[in-house]
Amino acid sequence: MPTLVFLVSAWLAFILGGNSAYITTIETRQDPGFRLFMDGYTSIYIDPECNDVQEGVFHDAWEDAKLLSKAQFGNVDGHGDDKPHKMWLGDSWNKRGSRYNAVTNERTGDIYKNIWSMKSLFDNQGTEENERIYWWCQDIRNECNEANIYGGYFKTTENIPQPDGPENFQYNTAMTVLHEAYHYQNLVCDPPIDDHAWGAIDCYNLAHTYGTKKAYLNADSYALDALAVYLQQTFNTEVPPAPEQWLDHFMPVTN
Repeated sequence: MPTLVFLVSAWLAFILGGNSAYITTIETRQDPGFRLFMDGYTSIYIDPECNDVQEGVFHDAWEDAKLLSKAQFGNVDGHGDDKPHKMWLGDSWNKRGSRYNAVTNERTGDIYKNIWSMKSLFDNQGTEENERIYWWCQDIRNECNEANIYGGYFKTTENIPQPDGPENFQYNTAMTVLHEAYHYQNLVCDPPIDDHAWGAIDCYNLAHTYGTKKAYLNADSYALDALAVYLQQTFNTEVPPAPEQWLDHFMPVTN
């Protein structure tokens, strides 16, 4: 069985103003001087070209993403409000049982499995001996040119983030790590998670226009769901962070 290698780039544009990059997978093992990174993890390797600041960004992003994943799993596992999941994964995210058809039941099982697998990854229980995650600090495919960066996160299939803007609160390094980890086919998600929508507004519209059948296959929907659960729990709010459309619909202003 070939070793599975997950190449994860630095995504430092948010903090360092440097190149962002992308994710890909390959079938043959490559270990070009990479070294183990993150205490306690035997499958995460880092680019020897990364400097101390970049390593710090990776470390903090991973630890913060772990908190998001833990909150998300705990909520899905029956300990919390399901508003965030309906908001980002659609109203049918948890439909199961004899009242529903086989497709709906299977989809609900996939959602739970994906979120559970993500938590297992952060708990250092989600990888086998022949699986590696490689973190790069270089734009090895030269995809992060100025045109791509300023073209914006929403307009590129290479996942190059746009400059910070008023609606970019949800894009921090932890969110980036979580988003990209949801692309790890087999390691985290099966069927594979793609990019059908990006950002709070587009992901909300995806869930409420096309429903769970589309939202559960979208990486940013899972990442935003995790962030919303975490923030709702952290600040102990009645409702999770939400786009204005959701608030207008579910909590209209009364005179």
